[in-house]
Amino acid sequence: MATDDQAERDQRPDEPAGLVEVRIVAPTEVAGAPSYYSNFAQVGISPYEFTVHFSRISMPLVSAPPVEPKTFEVTPQPIVSVSIPLNLVRGLIRALEGQVENWEKTFRQPLPTAEPSSAQTERTMEPKAESSPA
Repeated sequence: MATDDQAERDQRPDEPAGLVEVRIVAPTEVAGAPSYYSNFAQVGISPYEFTVHFSRISMPLVSAPPVEPKTFEVTPQPIVSVSIPLNLVRGLIRALEGQVENWEKTFRQPLPTAEPSSAQTERTMEPKAESSPA
């Protein structure tokens, strides 16, 4: 004996049976969602996902400016790690790039970028060649 749903499906043979449509509706209110601050991020990969490890770096307090250049070693304090499945990574990159463009248009300036760390600077700096008078 056919149910009403089955009879209705029989009348629409062009639609595949068992098709389920899912619409994702972005929330307009995010109150209550946890909020974190991070000024340092590292990205790890696996065969199945990308994981972004968000951390916070706090600079040590100094009582006076150093007389000579000084190197401080700081350890990032972990805040949260977010694992993202591979099929969402490119979409996340596009969303971030779109928001960067929106920010630059809104504030009419390029997005600030992080300065390279002193360790990176030391590795990439080439000694200046001394010029000899011709």
